[in-house]
Amino acid sequence: PAPPAPPVVTRIKKSGSPFRLVVTGGNLQDGIAVKINGAPLAASYVMRVNSGKIKLVGGSALKALVPKNTLTDFVFLNPDGGSASVSGWKW
Repeated sequence: PAPPAPPVVTRIKKSGSPFRLVVTGGNLQDGIAVKINGAPLAASYVMRVNSGKIKLVGGSALKALVPKNTLTDFVFLNPDGGSASVSGWKW
């Protein structure tokens, strides 16, 4: 069988208060998991809006995982096994 289609991440944007990140792209499935610098992000911090947008929430706890002016690596893993990586993102 063909491997699963990976999620597509076209943009990660820091958004207002409380601190959150808005991730846009495609094939972002319900139940998508996120790792930040190799550490799994709690599922309660991942809010799927639709197949093209998720929000990473968590306020100060999330901000501590993604410090300002610091290169950060993300992995997005769909429940079907498809994954995408974004390396060296910073705000």
